[in-house]
Amino acid sequence: MRIADVTATLWTWDDIPPTRYTTTIASSGSRSTQMALLRIVADDGSDGFVSPWVPPRTSAALIGRFKRC
Repeated sequence: MRIADVTATLWTWDDIPPTRYTTTIASSGSRSTQMALLRIVADDGSDGFVSPWVPPRTSAALIGRFKRC
């Protein structure tokens, strides 16, 4: 099985509620982040999704990396 195609869906998540992870670690002051969802399609038609936290400006590099596999 080989990778046949990779696409990215990009979006901005606005109005993120403040989050406290531990007593000393909390979310940043920013209430917005940019996200990317990658869809990877194999040559047999199977597909899957991965959503690494990557700024959309780096998603093109990820697509290029996967497509070379």
